[in-house]
Amino acid sequence: MDHPPTSAALRPEFQRMILSQQSPQEDSALASILLRPWPAALSAARFGRGGGDSSAIDQVRRVYITTAKDCMVKPEQQEAMIHRWPPSKVVAMDTDHSPFFSAPERLFQLIVKLP
Repeated sequence: MDHPPTSAALRPEFQRMILSQQSPQEDSALASILLRPWPAALSAARFGRGGGDSSAIDQVRRVYITTAKDCMVKPEQQEAMIHRWPPSKVVAMDTDHSPFFSAPERLFQLIVKLP
């Protein structure tokens, strides 16, 4: 393919099943209306390492929130992402891809407890 697509999107009929199956129906419907295509290159993005002992990107503290019932980014894909670019902390949630809809109070509690 000489000119690959530059963005990706989920068809509306699959959005709830993949992104927000545990979320309230009204939140899922609103998210579906607001959802826009995202850069296709995002799935292949790589962060390079600079010269010396650590690059500027390694100076940023990272926290990864795993989502156990995520149908968009499967748990094994999440683990691979964590392995490729280790965060300083991993926090687990038993939610879909959209914990800000399916478990907003729990997500808030986790975020405010981060050092």
